[in-house]
Amino acid sequence: MVTAILVGCGELPPEKQAQQHYLRGKAFENQGDFRGAGVEYVEALKLNPRLAEAYVGRGFVFMSLGNYDSAIASFDRAIRLDQNLAEAYEKRGLAHLSKQDTDSALLNFSKAIELDPQSEHAYYNRALVNLSLGHSKAALTDLTFLIEVNPLETRYYEDRAMVYLALDDSANSIADLERILDLTKDERHATQVRRAIISIRAGR
Repeated sequence: MVTAILVGCGELPPEKQAQQHYLRGKAFENQGDFRGAGVEYVEALKLNPRLAEAYVGRGFVFMSLGNYDSAIASFDRAIRLDQNLAEAYEKRGLAHLSKQDTDSALLNFSKAIELDPQSEHAYYNRALVNLSLGHSKAALTDLTFLIEVNPLETRYYEDRAMVYLALDDSANSIADLERILDLTKDERHATQVRRAIISIRAGR
């Protein structure tokens, strides 16, 4: 439950009130309450129509409700207001991806990475799109970077193992899967990984 309270809202300038509504919207969004988040983002934009982050939040609400065209329009508005807002590009990439527009998705993820070179979400989403398109070397580059940044995230090893398989590199694929066995505490997951290793070795 969101516990933040707008204290003395009437005494604050509109820009400050808008920021408080935006923060409440983020709190609702983080809890999965998209209706509550949407209400707060709309209030924020009424008070400050130039608050780019609130357009990003509103766009994400639209996207979560399956309204991808409205989401993209909201992200477009955010970018017109702030061309350096990496989150707007990353989320616009997701909206385009939901519409099966992989070219636009890749362009947006790449722009997000250009603006925020440490954005794990943008790198990961770009890697998955490239993997789905058969662009194995591009996916490998992004996943290797992600593993360097976050070497404890098992899904990065799992996806890179798939890329190595696509590149007919079973040795590195097995090495990544074995690394997952070192990291995971989920026995069901570990069992699946062991089966995958056996299957790869049998296919040699």
